[in-house]
Amino acid sequence: MSAEVSLPSFEDRAAMWETLDFPEYGWAHPCVDEYANSLRARYDNGTVLFHSFRIPEHPILDWYLTRQLHDSNFFERFWSAPTPSRFFQSADPALNYYASYGEQSIFGHESPFLLAGSLAWIHFSGGAYSRSQGLGVRSKQLGDAAANELLEDDFEDTLCFTSGAPWSDFFLDVAWDQTIIVISRPKRLIHCLLATDTD
Repeated sequence: MSAEVSLPSFEDRAAMWETLDFPEYGWAHPCVDEYANSLRARYDNGTVLFHSFRIPEHPILDWYLTRQLHDSNFFERFWSAPTPSRFFQSADPALNYYASYGEQSIFGHESPFLLAGSLAWIHFSGGAYSRSQGLGVRSKQLGDAAANELLEDDFEDTLCFTSGAPWSDFFLDVAWDQTIIVISRPKRLIHCLLATDTD
């Protein structure tokens, strides 16, 4: 991370986003796969997406990664970068990932210590027609395993953000819209889980 960059200007940020891309990151994640597949079975009428990307080295982005990521317009611009845009559009060409909300109230910062519980709660809550009675232990097991795989024992330099808002056309805007973003600063990785369902 660069310590030489002063407070970036609006022009600095605009220039950065004109050239920035986030290449796909392929890795084995059996626990996340198991969690996502189980969640898909519970989101009968919806969609669950998970994908990982590399974070490019850039002095201005690095400046924000060590301070306040929201101020870089990250949550508005990441989704329209070339590689993420291609991936999310390929999931459904009709979907518009416009991510028009950059406010901290939309993508809230969450402690990585709470990630496992959030994943477990999303799974337990299920979709429109899922039954949860007797599923608590299984939801906790799946959430714990997926979180451990995403965090890789790094609770100090991992950033987590969550949202229950329908910030894109992807979401069906009923009651089961969920976004979880996990960013590993040392490994320069971003993991994205998006889920939505309707009755």
